[in-house]
Amino acid sequence: MFVETLGSILQTILTTGMAVTAIVAILLDNLFALSYKGRKRSRVLGNRSQ
Repeated sequence: MFVETLGSILQTILTTGMAVTAIVAILLDNLFALSYKGRKRSRVLGNRSQ
């Protein structure tokens, strides 16, 4: 029963264009934030980590 309800909720969310776009945007935002932190850190260290 719980799994069917959870499946229905996920199906409804994932078939809504705005929800899918928001999920993708959040994932990309976090990926770019991590990438930026790495570049900023390497600049501060002066690429000494190589």
